[in-house]
Amino acid sequence: MGGKAPEPDPPEVEDDDHVGATVIFFVQNSEPKVDISVADYSDESIQDLTTLLIGLTGSLFFVPTLDMIKEGLLAENEHESLLKIVSSLGEMEYLGGKPSDGKEEPCIKPQDAI
Repeated sequence: MGGKAPEPDPPEVEDDDHVGATVIFFVQNSEPKVDISVADYSDESIQDLTTLLIGLTGSLFFVPTLDMIKEGLLAENEHESLLKIVSSLGEMEYLGGKPSDGKEEPCIKPQDAI
C-alpha cells in the first residue's frame, strides 16, 4: 500500500439533525490519530463533546483526546467551554462514573444519622 491513506468521512446526517461534536479515530502510517470537531461552542455542542469523552473514560485514548480538546479550546480562547467539560467530567468521577441525573441526594441519609 503506497501513498496517503484517505481521511475518514464524517457520518452522514440529515440537514435538520444537529451534530454537535464528532471524534474520529484512525490509524495512519501505523500511528493512531484522532480528528475532533465541534460544530460551534454552544452549550449543546459542548455537552455533545462531553458525552463522547465520557464514553472514552477508561480507554487509552481518553487522556490524549482530552489533552487535544484542552489545547484546542485554549487556543480558541474558549476557557468557559473547557471549564464546562472538566466540571462535567469531575462530577461524573465524583458520582462513581455515572452522569448526573440532576437530582441531589444528601451525603448522610436521615436514617443513617441515628
